[in-house]
Amino acid sequence: MEVINQHINKHIAPFVEDPTDGFEEIFSEIINSEKERLKNLLIYVDRILNITTTSNKSKINYLHLHFEKDFDFNDRTIILEFLVLKHFLYSLDNDKTELTNELIQDNISRIKREIKNNQIPANASGKNGGNRIYKKWKNKKDEKRAELDFNNKILNSNKLQVNTLVNTLTRYFTECIDKFKSKQYGIKIEDVTVSKSYVAFNKEKTLDQIDQNEQLVDSLENIILFDSESKSNFINFNLKELLEWNEDGTTFKNLLIITFGKKKVNINNLKNKLNQVDFKFNTEKNELLKPYVITNGEVNNLMKIDNQKQLKTNFYGIESNTFWDSFLLETQIHENLYELISIKMRNIYSLVINEKIKEIVLESVFGGNEGTALISETTQQEFPDELKNELKENLSNTLDYIINSAWKDEIKKLIHENTTIVISNEFLENNLLKKELQKELGLSHSKKLINWEELNSMTPENLLILNYLDPGHYPYYFYPNIIEIPTINSKGIFLNLLFKNKFQWANFNNNNDYYKLLNHQVRSDYFDWIAVKNKVNSLRPKVKEKTSWDIESTYVNNGNKEVIRIKLLSEKKPHNYHTSDLFIYKSNYTNKVVRAIDLLALNPTEIQSLDYITNALPIYDKLADINKQEEELDVIRKKFNIEDGEDAGRLWKVLLKRKSEDLGKESLYSEIQELLGQQNLKMVSFQHFENHWINPESKSLAPIVKKVFLSICNYLNLPKAYIILISRIKNKTKQTTRNNTRKMNLLFKDLFDDGCFDDISKTREILITKKEYYQKNHSLEELGIDENHLLENLVALVELINPEISLQKVDSIESINL
Repeated sequence: MEVINQHINKHIAPFVEDPTDGFEEIFSEIINSEKERLKNLLIYVDRILNITTTSNKSKINYLHLHFEKDFDFNDRTIILEFLVLKHFLYSLDNDKTELTNELIQDNISRIKREIKNNQIPANASGKNGGNRIYKKWKNKKDEKRAELDFNNKILNSNKLQVNTLVNTLTRYFTECIDKFKSKQYGIKIEDVTVSKSYVAFNKEKTLDQIDQNEQLVDSLENIILFDSESKSNFINFNLKELLEWNEDGTTFKNLLIITFGKKKVNINNLKNKLNQVDFKFNTEKNELLKPYVITNGEVNNLMKIDNQKQLKTNFYGIESNTFWDSFLLETQIHENLYELISIKMRNIYSLVINEKIKEIVLESVFGGNEGTALISETTQQEFPDELKNELKENLSNTLDYIINSAWKDEIKKLIHENTTIVISNEFLENNLLKKELQKELGLSHSKKLINWEELNSMTPENLLILNYLDPGHYPYYFYPNIIEIPTINSKGIFLNLLFKNKFQWANFNNNNDYYKLLNHQVRSDYFDWIAVKNKVNSLRPKVKEKTSWDIESTYVNNGNKEVIRIKLLSEKKPHNYHTSDLFIYKSNYTNKVVRAIDLLALNPTEIQSLDYITNALPIYDKLADINKQEEELDVIRKKFNIEDGEDAGRLWKVLLKRKSEDLGKESLYSEIQELLGQQNLKMVSFQHFENHWINPESKSLAPIVKKVFLSICNYLNLPKAYIILISRIKNKTKQTTRNNTRKMNLLFKDLFDDGCFDDISKTREILITKKEYYQKNHSLEELGIDENHLLENLVALVELINPEISLQKVDSIESINL
């Protein structure tokens, strides 16, 4: 984000240098002693509103204006007051005539009489600031003069009808009604029939309830939702419904939604807010109607507030090591050993700064002693016996490099008397490791060592962060993290070998995500946004990074995971769900699928977890039945003269074994290595090749890297049907894993949204028209679906799922941090 902030700061001053016509008049009417602090920000807002209103060619001009900063109530009220005044004064300018408004003239005459008759009471005293009676008299006098001034301003107005409706919360409603008591720039919606203004405030009425005043609805042109996007009463003030009302005779022209960020400024909070508002109010899903985000950095710049500094991150040592590369290669081949190269384990390896710690770590990883294990029991059970020694040797040599380098000395240089060090939970919870680390770093007491979770409840000051944690990747997000945490006098230092490439990708992804979220036509026209795109693209690392966030998310414990907690009426206890988990709900008598986080905006009465259905059903068995798995295998067996009944997972190994017998193991290995090298794919070690690829008795089903397996199958002239068949078998064996379930659920989401579950008799008819879409947007091959049987597969999946749909009544839905 720093790259983007620096770019924006260069362009923001010229953008607000010359306020638009009418701004000073609006600003002068704001009654708040703090308004000068926000003047440049209000100029910025004014320009955005003017540009977007004139440039948008939509039937209804829609703008979601989001402030990333969490303003206090007073500052939010100043922004609201500015919006009200802007809409009022603009309407007044367009409503003026040369004639005098007789109703207003009568008001002026009445007010003048009241001022004249408001004589100072006999017992009033203005001495020393005045007594209570004097102050009450003076306040009334000032109010009447303000009312007179306001009525003189609107004397030549014509209709003076409400054309702007501000939907907001009770606290803003109360504040504004009191503020505009004398100068009625805004009135209660309930007072529209007895008071005159261009702006009305609404704190609870729905659009249908407002329609009971037909004259009011017919005159409305502008709808503003101010900090009230979560209020259920206002859900029908969305773009789609307003367009439908216009078809019936209303004249809505503008829909403006104003929202604010949270205290903790980060990309996840921003994404969630933008998605929630877009889902709820931009119901036409028009990509041209993008939100405009005023970043925290822009607000600070415009209000002359010092930006909190981000963590200074340094890296030490070489970026590659033969032993570590070998360790990586072998663990990547065996996906069930991923934990060994996870961020959790890398953080442990990076603190191996003496032989004693190394001994403890190696024993905990490879010793099989569950009481002291640093890895899960599942990973321990997955160790191939033939690989264990090789893995241990490569890791041991890697740790020797860390110990023999000056890494420990680099850490010690950054430790001072008041330094607090952030390390992994595994070291904090293991007394042997913690004591050894304290001894090596010369730490006198344990208070200097904390984890990320403890950091949540303290000021991030004088920190030395040795535990790598970046924001993660959608749908898994972690905060605080080293990219986004604002700190004071703090640093993070990590090993190049273990973390540099991960950090570069995290930094690129963070900047790229912000670039996309901030992208807007105004940015393109006034902020040279193409230059930002080029700067962000220059951050993209050259070396790819293979991180399984599904698995990583199970290891992170930073005390701040956002989840959606749902309590159904039929259940005794609530359950927590990932924000991206999918749920079925009913919308206008049809079943739709949305993310868990979107349920907060929808507030549905009945829902059902899509995961719950798909995990409970034999989906891949159903696919296998359709494509007649055994018949396909028989065709392949006969083609390659392989005996009947040969297991599908052994077949490719049998063919490779034959090749090795013809060419020799070494020659075949070299031939495949060269073939993969031409496609920039890595070859496994010769030992692994010998023990698994040309050994039909090996338990491994297929190489973990899909492109490698595809290349081998092509090399062996195996048909595409075989690759799909193996994918189906792999999926069946790991159907309950989150990564696999998500892909299938996204397929089901489209099936639901396309109406395939509304009337089963019409499913095939719908899918015929959508066939190309499904081929283009879904990994059918990875899901084990043959495109030659696409319609049959999809129809069968719908028929399998449909009887299981049984929505349950909702008791509560809330977002919490764990």
